[in-house]
Amino acid sequence: MINNSFIKKTGVAFVCQALGLLYEFIIMVLAGQLLGAKGYGIVLYVYTILSICMIATKFGFENSIVSLMARKDITIEKKRWIVLFCISVSLTLSVIMIFVINIFKPTFVTIMGSGGGNYRILREMSPIIILETVGLLFASVLRGTKETFKYYIVYMHMQYGIRLLSFVILWYAFEIKTIYSLIISYYISCILMIFMALLFLHDMHLFKGDKEKESISFLFSLSIPLLLSSAITVINSEIDQFMIGYYLNDAKLAIYSMALNIGKIASFALVAVNSIFAPLISEYYYSDNIENLRHLYSRTTKWVVCFNAVVMGTVSICGRDVLSLIGDEYIVGYRVLVIILIGETVNSLVGSVGYLNSMTGKASHFLAANLIAVSVNVFLNRQMIPIYGIEGAAIASATAVIISNTLLFILMYKHLRIQPYTLKYLGIIIAFVFAFIPTALIHNIWNKSPIITVTTCVLLFCLTFGIMAYFLVCEENEKKIMKLYIGGLF
Repeated sequence: MINNSFIKKTGVAFVCQALGLLYEFIIMVLAGQLLGAKGYGIVLYVYTILSICMIATKFGFENSIVSLMARKDITIEKKRWIVLFCISVSLTLSVIMIFVINIFKPTFVTIMGSGGGNYRILREMSPIIILETVGLLFASVLRGTKETFKYYIVYMHMQYGIRLLSFVILWYAFEIKTIYSLIISYYISCILMIFMALLFLHDMHLFKGDKEKESISFLFSLSIPLLLSSAITVINSEIDQFMIGYYLNDAKLAIYSMALNIGKIASFALVAVNSIFAPLISEYYYSDNIENLRHLYSRTTKWVVCFNAVVMGTVSICGRDVLSLIGDEYIVGYRVLVIILIGETVNSLVGSVGYLNSMTGKASHFLAANLIAVSVNVFLNRQMIPIYGIEGAAIASATAVIISNTLLFILMYKHLRIQPYTLKYLGIIIAFVFAFIPTALIHNIWNKSPIITVTTCVLLFCLTFGIMAYFLVCEENEKKIMKLYIGGLF
């Protein structure tokens, strides 16, 4: 049975993740409208390149720290040393990376393709590598120690909330009405993210007290496979945007990115669950508590799929209306949005398979599946973007997501012999159909403003799906928990 602690932490993660998505969405809308597709696309393309560079600077520590901090067989003295060692290595690598970017101009101009004219912006944004790398590693420590609320304050509110606030202030109060208002907001948010993380970590005494050196070979044996896995994951998620910027133009990249980020709302519940589930996977597995692991995986995946069904239904129906709220030039991204949603549906159906492999000593499984997927992704992007444009990139990206998640599920099942599926999933399909049909009909005859249309359709779909899911998907103990928490609100 899922304990109350997990439910509460997942609830916190869900709310905080929702706020983070709201911050990101508002930033996208404001930046897309105020900077236009071209200006917003410039910053997106440069940040995409920096994200790829940060693969090396993080060195896989952002994942290995989560696993090591959650393990009870590692002493607090060793954990203190591990944190300081990882930060030191990443800082050194970050300085080297910034030096390379600023010295080897011809190489990077060539790498950037049609976006080579933005090299100056790349140099100006390169110090973000240090700030974001360190901030993300600090956030990983909080996540690994199960400090859920503190993790989200650092990772979501400081990073995205402050970015939104500073962008608005810079644009309207200081009247910096150029792309630099967005660039400066990146710097401000990263600095405050580090500052807040340091406050939390200081209170946890991870920088005070005795330290005991851990085996560097052990640490690297864990981090290097995760580095390769992280590299492949980042390349898999960023290669489409990079190649659009390389082959097409900044405006096309902004349109694609807008649709991509809206589509990825479908995986938001999975991300929220993973932030809590990842350290528990390591804890349960190394405590030989496979039954609890199986039970938690089954329940969380079921509700992740339910959330995905709601997003898939509402966004596929109202996608054009949502994009029109940002600007008419973004409506052409609707087909990209639908294709991305298909890939995210498969992502939700298999649940936390990536972490179930990497946190149970099978990082090589995660590496192998994603290596195949990224190879397919790069090949398809190379072939399809010049011909089909941003729709070709979406097909390549969705295909890679489907391949990687399918392979990860197969490998996870062979390793752990657990799977989440029951007859309750049939109830999810029935609930989806009963919610989709009336919502689509209302949308087709509703002739109101996009905001009213989207709001009405979302409420109708959620209400219909929620009622059906309560009777067809909920277990009896889940109904009791829902009644208990709903009753507590009133």
